[in-house]
Amino acid sequence: MKFLRIVVPTLTLFMFVASCGSEAVRSAHDYVRAKEYDRARRVLELELRENPKSNEAYLLLGEINLLVGQAENGEKAFKKALLLKEKSRRRVAEIYFESAQRLLEDKFSRPLKDESSLAPRELLVLLYLEQSVHYDPALGQEVSQWALETGYSHLEKRRFDTAFQFAMTAGEAHPDQLKTAAALLRDTALQAPLPEDGSAARQVREHLEKAVQWNPDLAGDEDFVLLRVRVAPGATDLAWVKKNKPILDAKRAKFREDEARTKMPSKDIFDLSKEITQRAVNYLNETGHVVGSELNEDQRFIVDAKVDEDIFLARVDIDTAGLYDQALDIYRASLHFDPGNEKLQAGIAEAKEMRFMSEDRFAAAKNGMTTAEVDGALGPVCIDHIKTYGARPSPQGAMGPGSVDLVLIYFDERFREGVTVWFYRRDDGGAAAVFFREKDGKMRVFGTDYNAIDFSAFEK
Repeated sequence: MKFLRIVVPTLTLFMFVASCGSEAVRSAHDYVRAKEYDRARRVLELELRENPKSNEAYLLLGEINLLVGQAENGEKAFKKALLLKEKSRRRVAEIYFESAQRLLEDKFSRPLKDESSLAPRELLVLLYLEQSVHYDPALGQEVSQWALETGYSHLEKRRFDTAFQFAMTAGEAHPDQLKTAAALLRDTALQAPLPEDGSAARQVREHLEKAVQWNPDLAGDEDFVLLRVRVAPGATDLAWVKKNKPILDAKRAKFREDEARTKMPSKDIFDLSKEITQRAVNYLNETGHVVGSELNEDQRFIVDAKVDEDIFLARVDIDTAGLYDQALDIYRASLHFDPGNEKLQAGIAEAKEMRFMSEDRFAAAKNGMTTAEVDGALGPVCIDHIKTYGARPSPQGAMGPGSVDLVLIYFDERFREGVTVWFYRRDDGGAAAVFFREKDGKMRVFGTDYNAIDFSAFEK
């Protein structure tokens, strides 16, 4: 849909300049036409010192501020002008409208002053249009028509967010343009790519709801109806998870084929897992899922996807760092979303069993085993409970309150320089130990002790 371009008559400007009795204001106007805004501002500031009741000077100062993107300063100048002459409201409205047009036309010819610290230019243009109608509703028809023309121009350039905003401004500026503004909202929504996240989908839904409000006939438009389904609450997150979950599963399967269990997965696997978890939560929140209620097919898929990722993170904590307590926290939090989930309950049971070492399980550690073989036999050791000993301290340095076991370590030849010890917690507060030293280029077991140390002293 095309509109004739609205051209602001230059006669208004000439009449306004001619009516200004001040030579300084006329000089400032010449600078504005030449886009020498700093010079124009200096002239006006000097004029206002000599003539602080110059309505024309405040109006022109406000216009300069708008043209350089300083909307707040512009509004302050206009308020001072209106205090001097209330009948200037129409002129203020015209200045806002003219400045919006000029600001957009100048987009590629000159940058705004300090533009990096300002809102995007189009947001200022939209603000100026709203202020124009605020000061004089009679300008609403012209403002609305120009906003529609500008919105369709941005749509042709595939600047969809801006087209949406100009459509909204056009509809709110004048009631006679509601159906045309609704058409622009519809056309923009249909041409724009489908949003990929819930926040963007929510914005599109708001625009579509506004379009139906302005033109109820759109509710029966087949393409319009289909689009509303595609951006329904949770729809974008559901589609994204359905698309990317198989990709993640394939990446993980390939990783496990190529790497040992103790190897940390790659960053792209972690990032994709995190995204799936977040989108699953977003979907459940947007669709109003109540924990413990019956799940439909899509909700079941989403909950299963989230549980899979929680189990993945818990297993990484256990397999790569022996963080059983942290894994238990993940399992239990996930169980909140899916009470009774058997995989989560099995994970909790396994982590509880493995977090403390039993004497029977510890008996599987044998002299000569490598670290990988001990990991396979006893389970992952907590990364914080691996100690490598260097030169031993003096007995006096090891002694102190609660340090009986540390003193024993000093006199125990197994804790000598070059030895690495894996400590496994026991449920009675003690710790079992597996002793490694280098042999044939590998760290190998040379001793084990189920009652090696009191764990409370060790943690200190």
